[in-house]
Amino acid sequence: MSDPRSADSGAARAACAFDPGCCACPRLAVFLEQQRGLLPGYHNAPVPAFGAANARLLVVGLAPGLHGANRSGRPFTGDHAGILLYQTLFDHGFASAPASTATDDGLRLIDARITNAVRCVPPANKPEPAEVRRCNAFLAHDLAAHPVDGVVIALGTIAHQAVLDALGLRRAAFTFAHGAQHRLPDVRRSIRRCPRASEVMSARPRKPADSKRSYTRLPRPDERSDSAEPGDAPARLARDSAAEFQAQARIDPATDLGDLPSAPGVYRMIGADGAVLYVGKARDLKKRVSTYFQKSGHGPRIARMIEQIVGVEISVTRSENEALLLENNLIKGLSPKYNILFRDDKSYPYIVMSQHAYPRLGRFRGTPDKRQRFFGPFASAGAVRQSLQLLQRVFRLRTCTDNVMAHRSRPCLLYQIKRCSGPCVGLVSSDDYAADVQAAALFLEGKADEVTASIEARMSSAAEALEYEQAALFRDQLSALAKVRAQQAMTREGSGLDDIDVLAVVQQGGMSAVGLALVRNGQHMGDRVYVPQHGQDADAIEVLLAFMEQRYAEGGVPPELVLNVSPEPGELDWLQAVAGRAVKVGAHPRADRRVWLKMAEEAALRELLLRLGDRANQNRRLAELADFLQLEAPPRRIECFDISHTMGEATVASCVVYEDGAMRPDQYRRYNITTVNPGDDYGAIREALGRRLKKAAGGEGTLPDVLLIDGGRGQLNVACEVLNEHGLSDLLVLGVAKGVERKAGMEQLVFPDEDEPRRLPPDHPALHLIQQVRDEAHRFAITGHRARRGKARRSSSLEDIEGVGPARRRQLLAHFGGLRGVQSASIDDIARVEGISRTLAERIYRELH
Repeated sequence: MSDPRSADSGAARAACAFDPGCCACPRLAVFLEQQRGLLPGYHNAPVPAFGAANARLLVVGLAPGLHGANRSGRPFTGDHAGILLYQTLFDHGFASAPASTATDDGLRLIDARITNAVRCVPPANKPEPAEVRRCNAFLAHDLAAHPVDGVVIALGTIAHQAVLDALGLRRAAFTFAHGAQHRLPDVRRSIRRCPRASEVMSARPRKPADSKRSYTRLPRPDERSDSAEPGDAPARLARDSAAEFQAQARIDPATDLGDLPSAPGVYRMIGADGAVLYVGKARDLKKRVSTYFQKSGHGPRIARMIEQIVGVEISVTRSENEALLLENNLIKGLSPKYNILFRDDKSYPYIVMSQHAYPRLGRFRGTPDKRQRFFGPFASAGAVRQSLQLLQRVFRLRTCTDNVMAHRSRPCLLYQIKRCSGPCVGLVSSDDYAADVQAAALFLEGKADEVTASIEARMSSAAEALEYEQAALFRDQLSALAKVRAQQAMTREGSGLDDIDVLAVVQQGGMSAVGLALVRNGQHMGDRVYVPQHGQDADAIEVLLAFMEQRYAEGGVPPELVLNVSPEPGELDWLQAVAGRAVKVGAHPRADRRVWLKMAEEAALRELLLRLGDRANQNRRLAELADFLQLEAPPRRIECFDISHTMGEATVASCVVYEDGAMRPDQYRRYNITTVNPGDDYGAIREALGRRLKKAAGGEGTLPDVLLIDGGRGQLNVACEVLNEHGLSDLLVLGVAKGVERKAGMEQLVFPDEDEPRRLPPDHPALHLIQQVRDEAHRFAITGHRARRGKARRSSSLEDIEGVGPARRRQLLAHFGGLRGVQSASIDDIARVEGISRTLAERIYRELH
């Protein structure tokens, strides 16, 4: 038998000794960093294998559980699956005790070993395939260093595949199935070095497989050939692993700066509470980190941060580009207080042209592929809609789906208003439609002159052939095209322009805004403005560099960038490496570029002035609210609870957060109410507020300065009872009742210690703030309620009846015209449906009545 794991076969797997500080997977590294702040008493690090070095039984699971192995630091310790596993091992003589509670509980495994396919806890317990592949190096080393003389139990598809990959065996030869057993062939071990970190970061994530159970037997030592690895391979591999992925422990900036490596990487400034204050990258970690602890040369923001630093964590990478990727992922995941943070927007929209005999135009968001033609990106969805309307007016291409087109028997309304040529019912020839498609593509590529010449030629040909109606259509097309071109003053044809991103940063009142204009093929595709969060003293260059790093870290760098500020030499060298080609950067443009830069600056300034005005208005509202409530300072955080249901159906409670002068949607929470009687608003308030305060007691989130309850005296009294039960009677809480007339501006504010509610004038700023937060709580609750109610109503009660599968359910609904028809049918009527026996009909009737 040929060796399936020989190097020549290409199946040799990477192997690395276990690295307790591994941060090769950016998503997992970020998640662990977040958990260190949320769950400071947990292990929150890669979890090593546990058990005998040379075992007869190896159990391979998926990954550590958040409150199991990630808490204790031992596989399968702390969650329900671990309770069952260790009891089973004890019953069969593989464990010294029936339970595993902590790493120091004295438990020993006898001839058994437990490990996971992934060593770090993944979000939602779902590792991505790239992370499984990356961690497979550690499993491969574990299998090589600690041979199993017996059986491997793989708990689930991913674990099953991970074992095969670690051994270099083909998955297709050992298919997964519940309860399956496989005898593995003779295997030689061939171990090579770890993959580079960049290979991991660039991997494309896919959907994880199902989680089931299979059994894979490893060959005994006497069944295997001699190992190909040298005797000191474990030590050598450990050294290689440390060199590849060095993640040093936290250092003391007062004493350990000299121990920092002079290598590229990422550093994290840590505060007293364990939170990450700042994330940065460096070409030379030792030089860069040391500059923070010099006595002078820092602005107020950095100076404030330095005062709070108690430690520094670093991750060494192989290159500055890898450091840039890791820094970008950490900033997005951790949102450090002192970084300049830009909100992640949706992907840019495109116009897509399908590859159909009669192509359609549509909108698209995401990553373009080669199966269709894409035009863009556009700065906004509005720009895409406007462009599609113009294209329909001029070229009359269809926008309906292929399914709709295939089933039409007469033209739609768009044909009647001359926005479509009617290819669905054969009102346009394939050649004429293809010519319109080509013209539309040329127009989207900025070649309107060619389009005009082509239409003029077609009009002349039609006139010469005495096809005057067709010639009139081309004439109308030319007229519409002329109007469109007049509106598109920002198109410059024939000027040799390439794809350009125009970036302009403006600052005012301690805030910054970055305007981004997209120019593609000489066409101005629109502006988009970004307003970051940062300290008062961040300068324009710093803001612009932060924006560029977060936007271009993973690619998408155009051939040319136009800026309104000039970075220092060398600050943008990384752009060429990311783009893989030269990138032209200019800060003093002329002609068209100057016009576009001016437009980007004006767009950014408009948005900034709006934000400043809104901030001033919010500050005034907060000051007035503090005065009304007799507070020493304006409240920093306000929370509001609301309940929504329809006659007691699908009750949902909402909690919205207003903090630092703005609503914070990322902190909103919904609570599906399940423990109270339908329609019991008081019970719903009790359950929702109790769940919120229970989490706060566990360290999740902060308590508000002011708590609003949407409701009157009854709801407020219940809220006060819950607060008293949690020892929070001092928390300021008030009810917001709509009043007798239930009109906006007539709200009554109910206080716990006052018999009569208070009213504020309809134009009072404090009332406007209360209304804003209350209305947002109402909106958030009712959208959640509608979604829950709709889901419940869409799911048929037939689904719960034994013997009624999808096919029979469809037959019943089609036969009786819907669920109500089935409910009103007799047993005899139901039994007449094909595939429904008399016994099943009686069961259906009984379940529905």
